[in-house]
Amino acid sequence: MYLKALELTGFKSFANRTVVEFDNGITSIVGPNGSGKSNILDAILWVLGEQSYKNIRAKESSDIIFSGGKNKKPKSMAEVSLIIDNEDRYLDVDFSEVKITRRIFKTGENEYLINNKKSRLKDIHNLFMDTGIGKQAYSIIGQGRVERIISSSSKELKEIIEEAAGVKRAKIEKEDSEKKLQDLKNEIEKIDYVEKDLKLRVDYLKKEQEKARLFKDYTKKIDLQRFMVLEYNVNEKSSLKYEYEEKSQEIKELMEENEKNLLHKKDELQKIIEIKEELHKNLENKKNENRKNLKNIQNLKDEYSKLVNQNSNLETEANEKSKRKNILDKDIAEKEEILNNSKNELELITKDLFSKEKEKSEWESKVGELKQKNEKIVSELKECTQKNSNFEVDKIKISGENEDLEKRILSAKSENKRLINEKKSLEIEFDKINQEKQTIENKKSEKEKEKLENEIKIQKLREKTDELRKEYSRINNKKNEISYSLQSSEVKHKAIANALEKNETFNRSIKYILNEKIDGVIGAFINLIDIPAGFEEAVQTLSGGMFQDIVVKDSETGKKCIGMLKDKKLGRASFLPIENIRVSKMNDFLPKIEKISQKNNLKNKMSEEESQNIILNTKGKNGIIDFARNIVKADKKFVNKNIEKVIQFVYGNSVVVENLEVGTQLLKKGFNDRIVTLEGDIITSRGRMTGGHSFKGKDEILERKKELKHLESEIEKNKKNLKEFEKKLLEIVSEGEKIESERIAFEKDFENFKNEYQNFNENYNDFSMKFNRKQREIETLNYEVLESEKFISEKEAKIQENFEIIQNIEKYIKENNLKMTSLNEELKNFENIDEFIQKLNIADRDYEILKVRTDNNKNRFAEIESDYKKLLNEKLELDEFQKKRELLGNELLKKISDKKSEIGKSEVIIENIQNEIQKTEKNIYEIEEKEIKFISEVKDAELKIFKSQKDYEALMEKIVQNENELKNQEAEFNELENEEILNNEEYFEIANENELMATKRKLSLNEKNRNDIGAVNLASIEEFEHENEHYQNIVAQKKDLLESREALFGFIREIEEEVTSKFLVAYEEINKNFAYMCETILNGAKGTIKMTDPENLLTTGLELSVKYKNKPEQTLLLLSGGEKSMLAVSFIMAIFMFKPSPFTFFDEIEAALDEKNTKKIVELLHQFIDKSQFILITHNKETMKGSHRLYGVTMNKEIGETKIVSVDV
Repeated sequence: MYLKALELTGFKSFANRTVVEFDNGITSIVGPNGSGKSNILDAILWVLGEQSYKNIRAKESSDIIFSGGKNKKPKSMAEVSLIIDNEDRYLDVDFSEVKITRRIFKTGENEYLINNKKSRLKDIHNLFMDTGIGKQAYSIIGQGRVERIISSSSKELKEIIEEAAGVKRAKIEKEDSEKKLQDLKNEIEKIDYVEKDLKLRVDYLKKEQEKARLFKDYTKKIDLQRFMVLEYNVNEKSSLKYEYEEKSQEIKELMEENEKNLLHKKDELQKIIEIKEELHKNLENKKNENRKNLKNIQNLKDEYSKLVNQNSNLETEANEKSKRKNILDKDIAEKEEILNNSKNELELITKDLFSKEKEKSEWESKVGELKQKNEKIVSELKECTQKNSNFEVDKIKISGENEDLEKRILSAKSENKRLINEKKSLEIEFDKINQEKQTIENKKSEKEKEKLENEIKIQKLREKTDELRKEYSRINNKKNEISYSLQSSEVKHKAIANALEKNETFNRSIKYILNEKIDGVIGAFINLIDIPAGFEEAVQTLSGGMFQDIVVKDSETGKKCIGMLKDKKLGRASFLPIENIRVSKMNDFLPKIEKISQKNNLKNKMSEEESQNIILNTKGKNGIIDFARNIVKADKKFVNKNIEKVIQFVYGNSVVVENLEVGTQLLKKGFNDRIVTLEGDIITSRGRMTGGHSFKGKDEILERKKELKHLESEIEKNKKNLKEFEKKLLEIVSEGEKIESERIAFEKDFENFKNEYQNFNENYNDFSMKFNRKQREIETLNYEVLESEKFISEKEAKIQENFEIIQNIEKYIKENNLKMTSLNEELKNFENIDEFIQKLNIADRDYEILKVRTDNNKNRFAEIESDYKKLLNEKLELDEFQKKRELLGNELLKKISDKKSEIGKSEVIIENIQNEIQKTEKNIYEIEEKEIKFISEVKDAELKIFKSQKDYEALMEKIVQNENELKNQEAEFNELENEEILNNEEYFEIANENELMATKRKLSLNEKNRNDIGAVNLASIEEFEHENEHYQNIVAQKKDLLESREALFGFIREIEEEVTSKFLVAYEEINKNFAYMCETILNGAKGTIKMTDPENLLTTGLELSVKYKNKPEQTLLLLSGGEKSMLAVSFIMAIFMFKPSPFTFFDEIEAALDEKNTKKIVELLHQFIDKSQFILITHNKETMKGSHRLYGVTMNKEIGETKIVSVDV
């Protein structure tokens, strides 16, 4: 592989496309300072992916693109391409020629291409990885980098050897693997946390599901015994029901008659109210119409004013146009006079031009004749003149030679003077060097102080980064806890939601109907309502068995469902047909009682949510909360299913109160419906009180729905917290990146500072060398002054010799002039031709002047004529405006008259509407008097009905009590009835009181055993199966992660072994090579590359050490500039002996070397030309002599453009 060519377009000073072709061997690029030589090396670094503008001697991206110069436009982009011969497939791509291209546009956007195909910077890095070629590799040594190798840190020296060893790719793979390992560690920690928590939950659920299964077994027995007891009670209560219903029918008919009379009165009152509302509506319409007309008349008046203003403006404009017309008439007359004068003047000049042209032709004819007569004499004169001319040429040549010699003498004298002045300047500069020493020492002390401060600041930034890492870890752990909690809540929510959706909590008959998706079946009543937290006990007590009633569209659907249950022998169920149920009259106002002293600590036992719900739903005062129908809401999924009617049917006018004290006080005030407390104690309209502790507990479906709500709230809360923690983590990451970026930038600046500090120390050591160099320069100047004076004396002698030759030439010229005088006398006999030629010239001049005047007059005439036409056009426009103005004026006057008439009509309409408003207000007053009379009659009728109701209530109390008991027992009976109970071998129909008591004793014992089990979570059976499956998956996942971690550990160990092995081989070989190179080119010096930590090859650094012959071993910083350069070259060549780079760039590596050492370097490079291609940027003649090809670089300073010229060697 070798480098074929470099192409540059628009890069820095290379404005146009420039191609630099390279051959095998050594190619040198030469040119004066500032010509753009080093821009070639910058281009190489840039195309290989250099991202730091500082490293390619630029401040920003725009500095890379050619910025233009005199008569040279700036470029919009820069492009550099490396063309590489890859016949030997040295690069791992299947191409014989590889072209690497990088472009940058003015926007700052970069493009990378491999063989003209868009690629990534990473692709280019991968292509050259471990080849020794790259922006930081040992194959490209820029200005000053030779010395910087000596001052490199131990880590940087090791990286150079690693590049040669070819382990860079392996180290990158190791870094990627370590990142993956850290990710795995984080994942395993998270899995550990989840596994431990999940294990606790699975163990807990296992016990819970065992209790739930036992609870279900007892429940089956209890349901059977309760069913048998209820069956007996329902039969007894049904017989009693029919007797009460017959006795109440008569009183009910009387009450219906009174209600009809009240309804008639209310209808009459409603009609009066409707008439009043209609009148009010009509009145409001009239007022709106009146307001609209008032607004309309105001708009008409505004339009009228606008038209008047327009008419006034038109008059004003007409006056101004009239004035302008008078001025135009005057201007047109003046311009017409000027136009005529100009025309006359043009005609006169044209006539003179014709006459002068004729005179010119006559003189041209006469001059031609005279010229022919003179030709003969002129020919003889020419011969004499030619001789004189030859003499003069010789004279001029010698005089020119003298002038040249005088200039060279003058230049030599000037150069001599310059050399003397330069010598004086050098002596002054040398004196200043000694004075600088103290200043540099003070500066050194300041830099050491600055270095210490920078190191402290970097340490603080690192500590801050560590604190942020700890904070990130702490918050991340909290986030993981919430994440697991959220996951657990979602699993539990899903399990409960699935159970409710599948109707698992209902008995077999209800479950069957709901799961069959029968048309007209809306759902179980409990699933269609939403009960606020805190009201469950009260609502459950009021609902009785109706919680599990099935709501259907109509009675036909109910009959269909009952038929299906009979056919399938699945038991019984109750139905609520929306279209057929009859809702009693609803009270509009809550009852009121006096304030009583309450000793109720119930709210203290409630959660904050329950207490808040009770406060929000309280509409009454003094312990009265609200009607139950207002507290219970239709579930949002069924708002359009007329569920409100079912809620009114179930709860009627029942009132929820805080406690029994409030309930008994309300009963005393005559409230005639059910009263229920928050704890579920109930008082009937006749005063019957039911309460105490319920063994049955809260309805399971109700509890599941409540838990579902709680879980939804928890999930929402956890999601919110999770987002907050994620936001905090992002903020910490952002802050960490900012601090890390600040630290990296500071360390980068500090690295630059260390380089400056190192350079500063080197400069300090170079003082003595600088003194000797200046002394040698002064001696050289003395020699040059002597040589210059010798040159001046030689050239002055040559000038004297030339003066004598010139004198002889002047003698010959004088003799020839005498002959020419004789011939000229003969010419005088002819007519003086010069006089005729002079007259001809005068005639020609006058003709040209007249011609110019004619052209000027024509142009002036055209301008005057153009202005005249413009004035005429403007006058025509003013005449046209005058015609239009009369038409517009008449039109505006007509519009003004029409608007005035329209305003008058609108005022008449407004007056009529106001009269109608007064009439309507009078009618409203009359109808309101009638309304007051009817309201009085309605109140009297309501009083009669109230008295009849009091009488009816006394008769109805027994019926209600019996009906409620029967209803509750029937609901419970229907709920329990199913095929499983009826087919149970222990089932029998109770016939007498003895059998009833025996069954009740068994029921009581089973209920006690079930209560002893304690709190039971029936959903735990399904939850256990789900969570256990999740736990097993987590265990398997953890196992996979641990296996992956072990595989990564093994892979990293293999990479470390490979890196260590390759590095050790490279180190030992390069160390031997370095010792050989030092001995060879450093006159027997002993060079060594030492490890800073030989025990740990992965982390050890490298240091260079040298001991010169007959000198003690000293620090590298104390070496002279030349010694450092030679040592650095020895190190680079030691690497080349181990692994030569296919091509290598050196920028002035011999800058600090004398002629002898430069020759050594060139000879050394010649030893490697069969292995590598060398491209050198140099000023040194010895380097040029040893090159196989030369390129010269020049720059046009005016436009700042660099050009390259190939020079044959």
